[in-house]
Amino acid sequence: MFRHTHATLLIAEGVSIPTVSRRLGHSSITTTSKIYVHAIQSADEVASDVIDGKLNPFHHDNCKEEAK
Repeated sequence: MFRHTHATLLIAEGVSIPTVSRRLGHSSITTTSKIYVHAIQSADEVASDVIDGKLNPFHHDNCKEEAK
């Protein structure tokens, strides 16, 4: 369980998949990518929100207000 949490937290913090893969001892980043696809997708959604907020700050602020 700690191994899975370790990898998921690293991915969520933006650590590269090759680095996570090496830390886990996987022989291929494909293995890591398949096992942690849910974390990679979540991290990608966060990255998308960050870039959207930077490129569209007015729109992003309005969305935050509407969510409240």
